[in-house]
Amino acid sequence: MFLIFKRLFVGLILLTCCLCCQETDHQLNGCWRVDGYVASSTSTLLPDATAKQITVSLRGGFLRFYPDHTLVVWHRKLGYSINRWAYSVSQDHYILSGAPFGEGYSIQLLDKSPQQATYSVLNAQNQESDLLLSMSLAPLYAYEDIDLLHPSRNQWRQKPRAPESAIQIKKRVIDMVNYTIDYFETNEKKGQKTFEPPFLQNPFRFYSGGIGLTSEKGLPEEWVATFYNREDALKAYKLLVDSFDEKVKYPKGLKRYSQAYLVVLKAVKANLD
Repeated sequence: MFLIFKRLFVGLILLTCCLCCQETDHQLNGCWRVDGYVASSTSTLLPDATAKQITVSLRGGFLRFYPDHTLVVWHRKLGYSINRWAYSVSQDHYILSGAPFGEGYSIQLLDKSPQQATYSVLNAQNQESDLLLSMSLAPLYAYEDIDLLHPSRNQWRQKPRAPESAIQIKKRVIDMVNYTIDYFETNEKKGQKTFEPPFLQNPFRFYSGGIGLTSEKGLPEEWVATFYNREDALKAYKLLVDSFDEKVKYPKGLKRYSQAYLVVLKAVKANLD
């Protein structure tokens, strides 16, 4: 009896280990830049029109995969969105779901190295098409323990389902300012010389010797879209305008513009608090 139990116990351990290894083998992680798409030399099947359109739209964007199957998409045209990824064991392919992927977008891994990956875009019958998706590892928005794409840092980007109170709007504004501070501090730590205003999705305007706000009429729609409606966005804008009081000065003599931006942004945050 003891021998039977022992064999059963060992068998369960081996099964668990096999399942864990299988999950690890198909685990997606890290931030990948969609470099583009090319024609396959091994398949002549055409992709569905929707799959091809999704593939084209992803070019130049970033896909951030997390072990819990969360998938963040950042693209200058598509914006920021929180989605899901899954792996089909029976069909040996990945399924990406969420707003940028329509009713679902299936890809199959063909080749992968530590820095590059190539996937076949599948058609509606889950067959390899003649369209290949090429991606490269690009930890552009992360450094050490900072992950600027993580959903916990980007709640302010998510459009609320109802009008917000004054307190909620103020929190959304403060979170956005904190995020902008984190972005420039990350750039400083990395020694990065360039920055991307579209990624920040806010009404700040950055100059070579100054920082300010866009006009009320010129508010970027991608920032307005983070509020329930334009009325709430204008309330948020007024908070930012008021936070730029006469005490907020652009410092001189700093080596990098981002260092000066940080001084101003932190002063703005202090006024908001």
